[in-house]
This record gives sequence, structure tokens and C-alpha cells, in this order.
Amino acid sequence: MVLCLSACSQDQATGKNSAKSWVSDKLIIWNHITYIATNEKVEKVGEKIGMIQHYSTKEQESTPDHFSNYYKEGTPLYKIPNVAVEDAIAVKIKENEYIKANSQK
Repeated sequence: MVLCLSACSQDQATGKNSAKSWVSDKLIIWNHITYIATNEKVEKVGEKIGMIQHYSTKEQESTPDHFSNYYKEGTPLYKIPNVAVEDAIAVKIKENEYIKANSQK
């Protein structure tokens, strides 16, 4: 017996269902490092290190840098005090509200 499974999810931006095979539904690629956003709140952030410049829910053969499949273009990214940028960054989700994104080294 052969069992084949497929998954669909709803796109946050369009509300449409789409098949996805991303490693995570909250993927960020910044300075050639892949991060996965968590639900962990960050209370204090350091300097702004950049922003999301490319957004898409369509998986691509090559993914551009400064990219997310969840956060829209213009979403600010910040350094977390006393944490190496290679380990984690903060993502601004609302005014004065940030979550942690861990690198996938």
C-alpha cells in the first residue's frame, strides 16, 4: 500500500489556500543566514540591522537575500542585545512589540 500526503494552508496576505513545502511558515533569510521566527517575545532590542526586502509565498529555486515567506517587505529587523546576530535577531511585529527569530546553522 502506498500513501501519499499533501498539505495546504491559507496564505495570510491573500486568504487563499496554497500548497507549501517551506522549512517553516515563518522563514527569514537575512545576510545569507536562514532564521525561523518564534513566538518568543523580545523585550529589548538593539540597533536596526535591516528590513525584509522580498516577500513571497511561492517557493523558488533560489531565494533572494533579505527575504521572508511570512513577513511583508519593509518589516524591520533588529539586533538583540548580548546575542550574536548569527544566532538570533528580533522582528518588529507591531509598535514596540518584537519576536525572536533563531538562526538555522
